[in-house]
Amino acid sequence: MERSQNRTPEAYKQLENASAVVLIFMTVWAPWAFGSTSLFNRTVLALAGYVAGLLLAGKWWVRRSTGYKPARWGEPTPRGETLVRCLAALTVVFLVYVLIGVLNARAVGEYISSGPTQGVNLNYLDRTPISWLPASYDRPVSLEAFFRWTSLALAFWAARDWFLGKTRSERRETDPELMFFPGDRLNLWLWMLMGSSFLLAVVSIIQRMDGTEKLLWLVTPRVRDPNSQWGYPPNFHFGPYNYRGNAAQYFNLIWPVAVGFWWTSREIERRTRGIASRAGQGPDVLLLPWAIILGAAPIASTSRGGALVSVILAAGTGVVLSSSRSIRSLKGRFSALGIVALVLAVGAWIGGSELVGRIQSSQTNPYNSRLSVYDAALKMEADFRWLGSGADTFASVHPFYRNAPTDEWVGYAHNDWLESVITLGVVGTTVLVLMLVLAVLIPWMNRRPGVPREFAALLGLGLGGMLLHATWDFPFQIMSLQLEFLFVLAALTTFGRKGSAG
Repeated sequence: MERSQNRTPEAYKQLENASAVVLIFMTVWAPWAFGSTSLFNRTVLALAGYVAGLLLAGKWWVRRSTGYKPARWGEPTPRGETLVRCLAALTVVFLVYVLIGVLNARAVGEYISSGPTQGVNLNYLDRTPISWLPASYDRPVSLEAFFRWTSLALAFWAARDWFLGKTRSERRETDPELMFFPGDRLNLWLWMLMGSSFLLAVVSIIQRMDGTEKLLWLVTPRVRDPNSQWGYPPNFHFGPYNYRGNAAQYFNLIWPVAVGFWWTSREIERRTRGIASRAGQGPDVLLLPWAIILGAAPIASTSRGGALVSVILAAGTGVVLSSSRSIRSLKGRFSALGIVALVLAVGAWIGGSELVGRIQSSQTNPYNSRLSVYDAALKMEADFRWLGSGADTFASVHPFYRNAPTDEWVGYAHNDWLESVITLGVVGTTVLVLMLVLAVLIPWMNRRPGVPREFAALLGLGLGGMLLHATWDFPFQIMSLQLEFLFVLAALTTFGRKGSAG
C-alpha cells in the first residue's frame, strides 16, 4: 500500500486541518448566506477562497522545502498528469484574459437606478484601448469579477488537493480490502454537504408552506414588483434565494450526488457488516430520506425550469441505478426505480398543485417577458462576439440595446451560454469550455480502484443538470452555485478507473 516517503511535518498537518475548516465553512456558508448574492456575503465567501488558496500555497511550500511527499488517493498516469497541468494552465490563462480586459478597459459605468431613463451612463476613459485585446466596458464591475473568479479558482484547487490527501489512519492501513471509496476526507465533506443541504431543503419547504415573504423569515427579497401588495412577486423566492429558479438549481445539483453517496455508503455497509446492515443499522440509512427531500425541493420551489430538470435528472438517476451491476434481480431494479418515483411523488405532493397552476397560466409564461431580453442579447452578441464586453458587464451594456429607455433593464441574459459569449467573447468562452472538458476527462485518465460507476455517473448527472439550467437561466452568475459546482467538479477529478489508463 502507498505510504508517504517520510514523516508528516507538523506544519503540514496544521495546514491540512485549517484547509478542512475553510472548505467546509465555504460549503455551508455559500447557500445559507442568502445564496451569497449580496456584496457582503460574496465578500466573505471570496475571502475564504483566498484563505484556502494561501493554505494550499503553504502546503506546496512545505512539500518543496522539506521534500515531503504526501500519500495520495489514486495513481496519476502521464496522461492524467498532463491534463491536470493543462487545466491549471488554462485556469491562469482565463484569469489573465479577464484581467487584461480590466487593464485595457474602455469605460466605467455610472448607474441610474430609477426614473424614466434608468440605465447606465458609460464614462469613457481618456485612453485608446488596444483593439485586438479584450476590453471591459465597465472596469469596476469586471475587476470585482476578476477577484471573485480568482477566489473560486483557488477554492477549486484547494478542495481538489485536500480531497486527494490520505488521513493518518488511511496511510497506516495496509489491507487494500479495507480501503473504501470515497476516503475519509471526501466522506466528511459529503456528509457536511448533504446534512447542510437537507436542513436547507426542509427549512425552505416549511417557509414556502408558511407563506412568509421573507428569505428564511429574516430578509425582504430584493426583487420588486409594483403590481404586488408585497412590492415583489409572491412566492418568487425559495429558501435563502431571491429567485426560486436559483434555489431549484442548487438542489438539482445536490440531490443526484446525495443518491450516489447513499448508494455507495450502502454498498460499503453491506461489505463490512454483511446481512446485519440490511436491518438499517448503518449511518447510510439517513442518506436515503435526505436524498428524497433534496430531490423534492426543486419541484416544491414551483420553478418550472427546476421541475423540468428534476424530472430529467430523475430519469437519468433511474437508468443509472437500475442498470447497476450490483443489482442481480428484477425486483432490485424496480426498487431502484421506486426510489426515483418517490422523489417525484414527494415533490408533487408538496408543490405540485401550485406548479401546475403556474404552467397553465399564460400570464406567467417566462418567454413572454424574455423574448425582448433575448432579442437585445443577440444584438449584443453580434457586437461583442469575439472578445466580449468585459466580465460581468451584461447589466452595464444591456440598457443601450433596449428598444426604448422605459423597457425593462435586466441584469442577466437568462442564458448563461449566450451571456458568456457576450461578456467574455468566443475566445474566453472557449477557454472555459476547454477547462470543463479537461476536468471531466481527468478521472478517465487516472487509476483509482474502488470508485463506483454509479457514484461517478450521478455526480456527472448533477453537474450536467446545472449546465442544462444554464440554457435558459443564470446559475453561473450566482456565486454560491458557482462554488458548489466547482467543489463537486473538484471531487470528480479525484476519481479514476481500474487498470491502465496509459
